[in-house]
Amino acid sequence: MATDPILDSPRRIQELHQQMDVQRATWRVQRVGWWIMLLFCVCGFLGLLGNGPLVSVTARSGEAVTTYDLVVRRGGDATVSFEIPSKGGRATLALPSSYMEAARLQNIQPTPIVAFSGPEAHTFVFAAPHNRATVSMTVRPRQIGPLEFAPRVNGQALPTHYPLVLP
Repeated sequence: MATDPILDSPRRIQELHQQMDVQRATWRVQRVGWWIMLLFCVCGFLGLLGNGPLVSVTARSGEAVTTYDLVVRRGGDATVSFEIPSKGGRATLALPSSYMEAARLQNIQPTPIVAFSGPEAHTFVFAAPHNRATVSMTVRPRQIGPLEFAPRVNGQALPTHYPLVLP
């Protein structure tokens, strides 16, 4: 009856030396596993797998500012906020149609005066009586992968990165 040499304890020092190659291979695999676990822990701590200090991004263009998360979860709520300067007491926000299809709009504050959609963008017009409008949106991504987040405020594009949606 054959036995497994890894499970049997060595009876002599020669048997121990014969099993050292197996032990060294096992130790290498363990060390690689430790490094992979450490990498995941560091990524998680920094927020690259969800909420964390490196996830929140602020983009500026002139007086317009947007704050959003670079890494979000599919089916989870994400908050996007805008500081939009007014033009004639109004502030306009346009989001690409592809973004609105990939992320469902759960809530928008304050309520827009007018909202309309076209083939390329969904546009929201807000009252801005104090020379600026502060808009907060809650969106829920529906698909995994990068989101085409390219907002335009008062007709001017904001320099943004594409958020990544994780499962």
